[in-house]
Amino acid sequence: MRGDILLAMRTAAKEANRAAAMQIAAGSAWWLFERASFADCLSMVEAARAIPGDCAPEHEATALYACVFVTRLWGDRRAAARYLELMQEAALRSEDPGFHALVRMGAAYQAAVTGDPAEAEKVLAAIDEDVRAVTGWVRHDLLISRAVALRDIGKPARALADLSEAHRMADAAGDSYGVKNAVYVTGMILLSLRRAREAVQVLRIRVVRGLETEDWVSALSAIAVIACACHVLDRNELGAELFAGVDTIGKRFSYAPISEDFFPVYRDRLREALPADKWEAALRRGEQLSFRDLVRQAQSF
Repeated sequence: MRGDILLAMRTAAKEANRAAAMQIAAGSAWWLFERASFADCLSMVEAARAIPGDCAPEHEATALYACVFVTRLWGDRRAAARYLELMQEAALRSEDPGFHALVRMGAAYQAAVTGDPAEAEKVLAAIDEDVRAVTGWVRHDLLISRAVALRDIGKPARALADLSEAHRMADAAGDSYGVKNAVYVTGMILLSLRRAREAVQVLRIRVVRGLETEDWVSALSAIAVIACACHVLDRNELGAELFAGVDTIGKRFSYAPISEDFFPVYRDRLREALPADKWEAALRRGEQLSFRDLVRQAQSF
């Protein structure tokens, strides 16, 4: 973590200035998240939350939103749910309609994942005007969240349209993380439609942007989805190598591809497609890959 940020946070804590501390946390948490400093991200936010007093709800919601992403990435559902609840409470204290829309979009996502497509469609229709009205990173995240909800209720074409808009918007704004986020979800949806070659082409953008911005986790997570695509493309040994490489190198960055309804499914398909000796040999090759060689393997189609 940068020394100037630490000094600013320590000064705010010493002066019991929760407002300043939360403002620092809101700006720093996402910077740390994008650089895979996940533990530092959480500790920064928790340090700000430990200071008594009032703060801008927008800053608090933004900081807590980063914690939601960290804990989801770690697969800690309980912590993610807790941070999401805290984030929603802070967002509803805000007068910013964009934060209110994020909360309502969360309700649509929840309905989608719990198998209530009618309720999800109802909520999505109710907040459609809000999505069109807001700008900036909030609009981008609303588009991404709506795309995920649409995917989960069986509307992939509409989901891909939202993701395309989110990609263009982030690219025009110079928002590298926004681009990486949009293409990641796009790649997963294309793969679910068995459009594996298109998925790989899109995911390469995330790999390249991840390397450019030293966001190693974005690069690794894209390679993990490319590993899944290998099964559809009948490149099963390569898929096993990529998974093993991601598993091994991911330990350095506290990352593992663990999304229960996605990565394990494709990992099992790859294992079933290979004789046991070829599966084990592919895993051994993958475990020996350097990060550079892993990227080269992922780009080898």
